[in-house]
Amino acid sequence: MSIILETEFVSPETLHSDLLTTYRGEERREKPRIRIPFPVTVKGTDSDGRSFEVDTVLDDLSANGLHLSLAKHEVKRDTKVWATIQMALGLVTGTPVPRVVIRGLVERVEQTVGGSRGVAVRITHHKLL
Repeated sequence: MSIILETEFVSPETLHSDLLTTYRGEERREKPRIRIPFPVTVKGTDSDGRSFEVDTVLDDLSANGLHLSLAKHEVKRDTKVWATIQMALGLVTGTPVPRVVIRGLVERVEQTVGGSRGVAVRITHHKLL
């Protein structure tokens, strides 16, 4: 099984320094974030009303939400999305891998370097498979 990723990795060294910002203040998030690039399949409807299903990776995950990149699909705020997260890294060979199915609403969409869109999703329901 292979996974085709829709995102392109851009190292911080290749970015122009004024594009990078580091927040040094007090953490305002309610829940801690996991920053592991777990594979995720995202389903939803784009801003043109077309259904899509795409494989990508998580930027981060918390109990309340997740953040990921979408390169080819533009979504709007309050759009319903479904995400199936494979809680393992690398290729999976016959061993059952824990997965989490998430239903959520798009909270924020940001244009990122390289033409992708960073999408923040608020989790409204989840189920461990």
